[in-house]
Amino acid sequence: MPISINTLADSIVQHMRLNNQNVLTLRWSDFYQLCERDRLRQGFLEGLAESLADSSVVLARGKATVAFVNDFDFAPYRSANISGR
Repeated sequence: MPISINTLADSIVQHMRLNNQNVLTLRWSDFYQLCERDRLRQGFLEGLAESLADSSVVLARGKATVAFVNDFDFAPYRSANISGR
């Protein structure tokens, strides 16, 4: 039986915390394996994003990779031209 959305989200969040990672990336093929699924429906991905958001982790989907990013300013862009700073 495939892993549940909440179990998967918890696994990702715990892995990031235990390894002190602000960003975690996976190739799509590895993400499918992690999810224990052959297909990922839009509803599954939306549910996973919602579950991760509860732990302040953002799910970002690219063409080659899936990224999980802590939702805080851990690598700020410093420039005198932004917001008059």
